[in-house]
Amino acid sequence: METNERTAVTITIDGVPIPKGRPVFGQGRVFTPAKTRAFERTIGWLAKIEMRARPPLQGPLIMNVQFDLPIPVSWSAKQKNDARLGLILPDVPPDLDNLIKSLLDGCRRIAFRDDAQIVAIMARKRFGAQPQTVVTFRAHDLS
Repeated sequence: METNERTAVTITIDGVPIPKGRPVFGQGRVFTPAKTRAFERTIGWLAKIEMRARPPLQGPLIMNVQFDLPIPVSWSAKQKNDARLGLILPDVPPDLDNLIKSLLDGCRRIAFRDDAQIVAIMARKRFGAQPQTVVTFRAHDLS
């Protein structure tokens, strides 16, 4: 299936990906951590720009996302090069599922109506020269 403006949207978020933070309980209420809220607002703003005033995508969707995490500065030149080449993968926090949660919450009601529409996810985290998140939501081809 060829994707077009009406059936797909790609959003790029520059900077270190922020996972969904654990809720904070206090004063009889539940609060989302400020860092998570700020990241989700940024995602929403970028999603609005990419949607170009289109309504949210409808129907079942496929999500394809890549999280590029920063390479530790303390690593040797060889380790940094191996990380850039994909020979070393980030098997440490943040957890992939928490990264996906913050991304979905930031895009909900903008790129798509509800995250229940997501029927398939291809997600990966890796080290990158420039930390960023690139996500594409596209219509699921039911044929």
